[in-house]
Amino acid sequence: MRKSKVKYAIFFNLLVVLIVFTCVFIYSSQHQKGFQKKSIQSYEDLAAGMRENIATHAFSEQQVARNWANFINASNMTMEQGIDFIKRSMDGKG
Repeated sequence: MRKSKVKYAIFFNLLVVLIVFTCVFIYSSQHQKGFQKKSIQSYEDLAAGMRENIATHAFSEQQVARNWANFINASNMTMEQGIDFIKRSMDGKG
């Protein structure tokens, strides 16, 4: 009688351990999927923000170049004078 009780106890304990391992595995795999989705979303958000920053910077640089070109053309500068003007304005001396 005792041997059968021991067998049932061992079987029950193994069943409980198996159930716990299964629950841990399911939880960890679901957590991993959620983490991957969040990581991908964060990367996409970062890329979109960088794209906007680059576009804004490029637009402002284009405006600066247009302003220089308009000023050089309006001042009837030669190419050498225009280059010197741009160098001085970039150095903060112009």
